[in-house]
Amino acid sequence: MGLYRDQVHWSSEQVPCPIAWHAIHHPDSPAIHRGRDSWTYAELDNRIRTTEFDSDGHMLVFQEWNSPDLVVRIFSAWRAGKTVLLLNPRLPEQAVHRLTEELDGRRVPATVRNQATTSEARYYSASIATAMLTSGSTGKPSVVGHSFVNHISSAYACMSELDMDADDSWLWSLPAFHVGGLSVLWRCFCSGASVVYQPRQKGPLNLEMGSPSICSVVSTQLSDLVAAQICSPTSLKNMIVGGGPLSEGLLRKALELGYPVRTTFGMTETTSMVTLSEQWSKSFESLHAGRALEGVSLTLGDEGNLIIRGPMVCAGFYEKGEFKAVEARTMDSKDQGSLLPDGALQLAGRSDGVFISGGENISTGEIERA
Repeated sequence: MGLYRDQVHWSSEQVPCPIAWHAIHHPDSPAIHRGRDSWTYAELDNRIRTTEFDSDGHMLVFQEWNSPDLVVRIFSAWRAGKTVLLLNPRLPEQAVHRLTEELDGRRVPATVRNQATTSEARYYSASIATAMLTSGSTGKPSVVGHSFVNHISSAYACMSELDMDADDSWLWSLPAFHVGGLSVLWRCFCSGASVVYQPRQKGPLNLEMGSPSICSVVSTQLSDLVAAQICSPTSLKNMIVGGGPLSEGLLRKALELGYPVRTTFGMTETTSMVTLSEQWSKSFESLHAGRALEGVSLTLGDEGNLIIRGPMVCAGFYEKGEFKAVEARTMDSKDQGSLLPDGALQLAGRSDGVFISGGENISTGEIERA
C-alpha cells in the first residue's frame, strides 16, 4: 500500500499531498490512464505545480464533468489552501449563483493556466477540503463540508478492505461532483494506484479500455451492462455497487455474466462508503450492504434509524454561508434497517422514500424504472 499514510499526522493543520509524495518516491508510476496514453505521478505533480488561479477567494467553484484536467485544477486549488465546491454542470444557473454568493465562492473556468513559475507547496492547509451538495430529493439540498482527514480516512478504510496497492487501477465512472466519484481519486492517489479515465459516452461503460481492476457503479450502470449482455473482463477484480437500490434479480444476472459484485452503503455525509460486502456468489439467499469498514461504528437508534460514527463522518454543514461543525463525528443516516448476526447491514428503506447508493440519493421511482 505504500508509506504515504505514515506521513499523515491526523491532528496536523498541514496534510501532505499524496500525489506529491508519490511523485518523489514513485515518479514513473502511472497516475491517470487516458485512452492510449497516461500521466505518471511526476507528470501529474508537475501539472499541478504549474497551475495557478486568478481568484482570491477562499472557496473555488468547479462546475464540470470528469477530466484529467479537472484533477489538476482540484489538487492545485487544495495546495493553494482553497476549499473546493464541486457542482453538477446541469445545475441551473440561478442555483449556482445563489450558492456562489452564499458561500463567497469564486467560479473557475474549465481551463488550465500553466504558468512560468511553479508552486512548491506540497501540503494542504485548508481546514475544509470540499463542499458538496446532497441530492436534496426531499427539499433544499444541504451543503456538506469534508476535511482532508475525512477523505483520507474514508480512502484508507476502503483500501484496507480491498487490499489495494499500486498495481490496481480504478475506473472513474462516477462524477467528481458526487462523493462516490471524488472518492475514487483519493483511494487511487493514497495507495499509489492509477485512475482510469474515460470520456463521457452514451451506452454501457467500457470495462475493457484501460483494463481497470476495480470499478464502482450505481445500479443503472450495472443494468446497462447486463442488458447489453456484456461479460465481465478478466482484469476486473471488484465491482462495487450501491447496496440500497440493487435488486436481487439484477444481481443474479450480473453474477451470471461473471461480475465480481460487492455491495456497499454510504452517503455524502459520510464521505462515501461505510460498509462493504464480500464478493457475492450465485448461491446467495438475501441481499445486504456488507459489514462496517475499519474505523466505522454502526448502531440503531430508538426509531430504528442507522447511526454512523467514524472519522469519515463529515466535518460539518454550511448553513446560510456559515460552517457548523458536526459533534463527535456522529451521523443519523435516516435509513432504517437491521444488523445481521455477522454484523452485515440490511437496509429496510428510508422514511423519506429515498435510497442511498454509494453517495448517490436515488428516489424509489427511479429505482423502479431502472
